[in-house]
Amino acid sequence: MSRSYEATKRVGAMHISGESLLVILIIGLVAGWSAIIVATIGAVLLLVIVRLVTGAYPRRRWRF
Repeated sequence: MSRSYEATKRVGAMHISGESLLVILIIGLVAGWSAIIVATIGAVLLLVIVRLVTGAYPRRRWRF
């Protein structure tokens, strides 16, 4: 076989060790949780700001 074929064959293959895979999974888990937390805080802050600007308060349907 020619050298160029062997070089092309090696470039296409990707090998990940067990440690690398574990690190990638842990980083993905931390990034996912932090994104979920940041999005929740942002949504709550947006609702508070909209309520303060519009002055809208929840209306009660029933009076006791």
